[in-house]
Amino acid sequence: MQRFDGKKIGSCRILFFLGCAGLLLAGCAIGLSDKNSAPTISGDRPWYDYGYYLSCLSADSSYKVLDVDNRGGVKNGSKVQVWEFHGGQNQIWKFVPMGNGYFCIISSANTRLSLDADIAPGFLGNGTKVQVWEYHGSDNQLWQVQIENNRQCIIRSKANPNLTIDADILPGGGRIFDGSKVQLWTYVGNGNQKWGLDREN
Repeated sequence: MQRFDGKKIGSCRILFFLGCAGLLLAGCAIGLSDKNSAPTISGDRPWYDYGYYLSCLSADSSYKVLDVDNRGGVKNGSKVQVWEFHGGQNQIWKFVPMGNGYFCIISSANTRLSLDADIAPGFLGNGTKVQVWEYHGSDNQLWQVQIENNRQCIIRSKANPNLTIDADILPGGGRIFDGSKVQLWTYVGNGNQKWGLDREN
């Protein structure tokens, strides 16, 4: 019968507990790093584990949110617009981390579809339409979420980081209305380019 050396077992236990403690400290450090770069949310889950309404922060938008047109069903090419809040699934968005600080942004109305900058016309610039499309991993479907003031964000396209998600405003009056299109536009700091992160209950 093989004999077990008690001293060796004790040493192994010490090394095991030290290893666990190291992993625990590393996990805490990662959590603190995540919290410094994301909205503060109570609990242990990261901020992107929740669904959000993205409210347009333009002064005249009342409470209008990012909305996918669901007339005829939410499908490839469905228009992304702003609309008065009603709490439907077509107004809830989920952020899925894809690495290197980028996210795909999924519609809760059809979880196969993500926010997509329409590059079919061969153009990516001011005025490019934002739609939903089945996720395929190209840069026009990846987004950098720049958090400001804890509960609002700027959403930049990986395909061109100078371009952000923007609610189109009418010339002159600067008004946003139900059905205003959502597009890419060079960031200038206006409220129609900033989005409130309002967590789904």
